[in-house]
Amino acid sequence: MKLEYKRIVKEYNNSCHLIKPLVSVVVVTYQHIGFIKQCIDSILMQKTNFDFEIILGEDASKDGTRELCIEYAKKYYSKIRLFLHDRKNVIYINGNATGRFNMLHNLLQTKGKYIAICEGDDYWTDPLKLQKQVDYLKANPNCSLVVTDRLIVDKNGKTWKDDFYEKNIYTIHDIIKGFVPPTQTMMYRNSPMVSEYMNRLDAKNSGGDRYLGLLFSLFGEIHRLEEITAVYRITGDGVWTSESNFEKLISAYNYFKNFHKSIGIPIDNIYVKQHAFNTLVDVFFYTLKRPKLIFKNIKIAFNIYKELAWSNHFILLTKAFVKKIKALLKK
Repeated sequence: MKLEYKRIVKEYNNSCHLIKPLVSVVVVTYQHIGFIKQCIDSILMQKTNFDFEIILGEDASKDGTRELCIEYAKKYYSKIRLFLHDRKNVIYINGNATGRFNMLHNLLQTKGKYIAICEGDDYWTDPLKLQKQVDYLKANPNCSLVVTDRLIVDKNGKTWKDDFYEKNIYTIHDIIKGFVPPTQTMMYRNSPMVSEYMNRLDAKNSGGDRYLGLLFSLFGEIHRLEEITAVYRITGDGVWTSESNFEKLISAYNYFKNFHKSIGIPIDNIYVKQHAFNTLVDVFFYTLKRPKLIFKNIKIAFNIYKELAWSNHFILLTKAFVKKIKALLKK
């Protein structure tokens, strides 16, 4: 997290700092009075053979969320570290208020060897989630991040299993293709190197969960446990869920490119160029279906094309695309 985003945050005074946790659980909350109790309770119910701490960041809610968090911090004074934020800390992305500063601040406060995340409107269903993931990471040193299956619940209370997984082991190539590790199910290894990379990230770029996926794919494989341990609640209030499909398309490319810049990797590489080329193709077909947007989208497409035009990879990518189209036409 860049220094210019650092602001004063008040830490609620309790004795949680006395424990030496093996796991830190990060929770970000704002205006979650209808959800935060279920979230915190689902973490407190975890059965483990190790100590864990809850890093709870509250973003100055007006609906009673802050008061409820203080009650929990008082009651579970040896487990919960509560950080009280001011709305002046809020980072805006595309004009939308986000919990980005809160999240990054929490991540940099963690003391555990392993880190898990559960946002304030999500919750866990398996009381052995933490224990299973710690055991797995210990047994699989080549795994940098472990995720699980999850349920999704919408505003109307309808629940279903999220079936977006295609396999159990993912690498940076899968992240490039669009795989995003589900935040509320993840656990990763904490280390000074991870903190250093976190410090380099540009907090104003959207796609925080994809950044985490990209980051940990640099350190090892991302593994999936075929067990449901968490629930993702769709509220429509997040930066990503509030964007249109076209905006998501452009955002995905921009934060992938900016991720490389943030951690010092030259963006003139085959991964970024492949992503740019795929985005350019998607923009083209998206616009064909929506001719009214042609003048707006053609400017965006031209800017991406300029980044590709003088690339050594452009001809190879074009040939690959033409070959793919020919194969589709033969079917």
